[in-house]
Amino acid sequence: MPKHWISLLLLIALTVLFLVFWESPPALLTGEKAKPKAEFPAAYMIDSHSQYFDKDGRLNYEVKAAKVVHYQAIPGRQQESDHADISEPDITLYTANGKPWHISAASGRANADGSKIHLKSDVHAWQAVSPGERNELNTDELVIHTKRNYVETDKAVIISSSGHNIKAIGLEADLNKESLRLKQRVRGVHEFKQ
Repeated sequence: MPKHWISLLLLIALTVLFLVFWESPPALLTGEKAKPKAEFPAAYMIDSHSQYFDKDGRLNYEVKAAKVVHYQAIPGRQQESDHADISEPDITLYTANGKPWHISAASGRANADGSKIHLKSDVHAWQAVSPGERNELNTDELVIHTKRNYVETDKAVIISSSGHNIKAIGLEADLNKESLRLKQRVRGVHEFKQ
C-alpha cells in the first residue's frame, strides 16, 4: 500500500475523531464534572424496622416504615446526594431522660448516613410524661437530627400538654436537654386545674 494511502486514511480518521469530539466533547477535555445518572433505586424495603445504636451500643433511635427506597448515584460508593425516601415513617427517639419521643408522618427523606430525616405531611410527635398524660406536637414538616436528638421546623406548630396549648411559627428543640425554642408568633392558652 502506497504511503499516500496511509496518510490519507490517517487524515480521514483524525477528521472523524475531530467531528465526534466537536459534537459532544468528553468531560475530561472540557473540564466539566460528569453529571450523576438519573435517580434509580439501589434498594428498597417493605414493612421495614431498623434500629440504630450510638457509639456506646445504646439504642439511639428506630425507624418503622411501610416502604423505604434507597437511591445511590454511584453503586457501591456513598455520595452526599444519596438518600432514602420513606413512606409512612414511625420513628422513636430515645432520649437521655428515658422518655422516648414517638414521631410519625405521611412521608420522609433521610440523607446518606441517616443523620438527618426530613418528615413531611401530617407530622405528629408525642412523649408520655406520666400515666394518661403526654406532650404532643403537630406540624406539616419536621427535620430530625438523629445523632443529637434535635428537631426543628420553620412551619406552623401546635404543642399541647395537660392544660396547655401553644401555637407558633418555627421551633427548635433539643430533646435530650428538654429545651424548646419557639421562633415567632407564639400564642398560648393555659388552663389551670382547680
